[in-house]
Amino acid sequence: MERQTILSVLFLIVAVVDSPAKSPVVEFALVQEWSVAQSADVPFAFGPEGFYPSELIGAVVDTNGVVFVCDRISEKLIKLGYGGDEVFAVGTVGEGPEDHRGAGEPVVLPTGGIARADFSMSPKVLFYKSDGTFDHSWSFDVDGELVRLFWNGASWVALASRGVFSGGSLKISTWLVALDSNGNTLGDRELLKVDLPGPGSTVSEDVLWTIPRVAVSDDGFTFVQSSLYSTRVECYDRDLRLVWAIENQWPLVRRADNEPADLQISGNSKVVPAVYHQSIRSMFARENGEVWIQPQVKLGGAPGTVEFLAFGKNGEPLRGIRLIGLPETPGRIALHGDKLLWVVDEDVEGEYNQTPFMAVFKLVRE
Repeated sequence: MERQTILSVLFLIVAVVDSPAKSPVVEFALVQEWSVAQSADVPFAFGPEGFYPSELIGAVVDTNGVVFVCDRISEKLIKLGYGGDEVFAVGTVGEGPEDHRGAGEPVVLPTGGIARADFSMSPKVLFYKSDGTFDHSWSFDVDGELVRLFWNGASWVALASRGVFSGGSLKISTWLVALDSNGNTLGDRELLKVDLPGPGSTVSEDVLWTIPRVAVSDDGFTFVQSSLYSTRVECYDRDLRLVWAIENQWPLVRRADNEPADLQISGNSKVVPAVYHQSIRSMFARENGEVWIQPQVKLGGAPGTVEFLAFGKNGEPLRGIRLIGLPETPGRIALHGDKLLWVVDEDVEGEYNQTPFMAVFKLVRE
């Protein structure tokens, strides 16, 4: 079956498209704007670790093709200008107002500045001007740990997690927090609550992934996949009120026999692999309440392509999205506006000498 037919059939299974006369697949050519070559020394290590194996966390691209990186090697927030040259590298580990203590994630601000989240047990947000000059910081008042931070165009959305040992098990809860521009809490919503058994226990792999997948748009929508092994995705407004939820819009992918778990734990506990793979590879919030979801199930497409299912502001299926022109080497992507950042996977060996380490592309509709 041809790749367009596969994607078209999947959409006909899950929903009726707007117009039968229109193709449900929209293609974008990826035009490379700049790249950074691979070298003997890997230039950056993106943080934080231990989130989602297929998503790029710790690096963002803005609408001008400028890249910001939270680097685990240097512990710096690094700005790469258009073309890939370093513009600044700022930040140190410490206790002062300009310092951070944990891994981080950059957040592009509409003012042209950049924020750096400090994912530690004493979380805060550090703000820098466009030239890298430190501006200010504020602490994040949460009974737990800050694990993700987003700007929704008018206010902040944070993902926080808390673990408490009780009765021989570790009880973990994860929730969304709405914050105003100064970091004051406006409201919260619990997303996930799990009990991890103590040492020596047998635990299912799908229970171990306690960080929901979250994407936030510049126009105020927050998209959440609370369980990474579920097909359910929810959409919330700026007040964290549920707008819509979708489920079973793509099939799950069953694991092969004897396939090991993606996540292991230390000690004498046993991890039982999940029956199915995680249902989503990546999820990106787009403009006008739209979200692009890349399912784990292969929709088709030749090497160098990536395919999404697009859903509208009411959760309705809109179309398939096909991006054409990525390097064929395994890598991860981030999207912002019409810009796509691609980074080679960290475990790719050096024989891919002709493949860049990092590249920025522009989406051009075919």
